[in-house]
Amino acid sequence: MKKAIIFLIFVGPFYMLSQQATKNPNKPEGNVSYLEADMAYISDAVFMGRKDTIEAPYLIASLTYTHKSGLYTSGSLSYLTSPDEGRVDLFTLSGGYDLKKEKFITGISITGYFFNDDSYNVQSSVSSDVSVYAGFDLSLLNAYIMGSMYFSDNDTDIFLGTELNKTIYIDRKNSFYLLPGFGINAGSLNFYNTYYQTQRLGRRKGKNSSGITDPPQNIVIEEADKFVLLDYELSLIAGYEFDNFELAFIPVFAFPQNETTITVDDEILNEELENTFYWSVSLTYKFN
Repeated sequence: MKKAIIFLIFVGPFYMLSQQATKNPNKPEGNVSYLEADMAYISDAVFMGRKDTIEAPYLIASLTYTHKSGLYTSGSLSYLTSPDEGRVDLFTLSGGYDLKKEKFITGISITGYFFNDDSYNVQSSVSSDVSVYAGFDLSLLNAYIMGSMYFSDNDTDIFLGTELNKTIYIDRKNSFYLLPGFGINAGSLNFYNTYYQTQRLGRRKGKNSSGITDPPQNIVIEEADKFVLLDYELSLIAGYEFDNFELAFIPVFAFPQNETTITVDDEILNEELENTFYWSVSLTYKFN
C-alpha cells in the first residue's frame, strides 16, 4: 500500500482540485515527522466528471507538514494559466489525521477552499469539505472506500466512491513504479446547479458568460439533490523516486454518467456530457 494512497491524492475526484492540500500518509516509512514541498501542473479542472467549457489548467504549489502521530496540516496556491486569465484562482487550507495498521489505512481531512471571485472552475461554489477514507491491502490489489460532504453557501453535497488499484514496481530498488487504478463515484449535484446558475449560463462571477448581454433569470438543474452515479475513472500513475525527490505523471480518463435536465427560464435543455482526458505532473521534495 506504500504507493496506493497517492491515487487518492492526485487522481481521486475528492482531492483533484485540492490535490496539493493533502499528502501521502505512507511516506516516509517509520515514526517520524516530515515536511514536503510540491509543485504540480494539471491540464484541466475536472470534478466528478464535470468541467467548464473553457479549460482550467493550474500550476499548484503546496507545503505540507506531517507529524509522526499522523496529524498533518497543509496549504496550497493554484495559479490559473489560461491565456488572458493568469491569476491565483484558488487557495486551500487543509488538516487531518491518518492511521496505518499493517494492511489497513484510514483517515479524515477537513479542507477550506478560497476561490477567486472570477473563477469559472466547476467547483468554485464549494467553500469546504470533510472527507473520510479507508483502504485495504488485499494482496492482489488495494481497495478504498471514501465519503465526503462538500459545503457551499446554500447547499451541501454528499459523495461516495470506491477505488481499486495496484502498485507495480519496475526496478529492483522500487524507485520506479506504475499504479493503474479504476474508480466509481456517486453523489448529488448541488455544486453543479450553482455552477450553471453563476457561470456556465448565467454570469461568471462578475462577467457575462460567453458575452451574453441578457443572461437567463432562472436556471435550475432538475433533481440536483438526488444521489446518482456521477462518473467512472481510469488512471495510471507513473512515479520515480530519487534521493529526497519524487516525480509523478498521472493521465486520467473520466467517463461522466447521468446527464442532467436543465430548465433555463421557460426552456428545457438536455445536457450532453463528454468523456474527458486530462493529466497532471508533480515534483515533490521531502525535507528529512
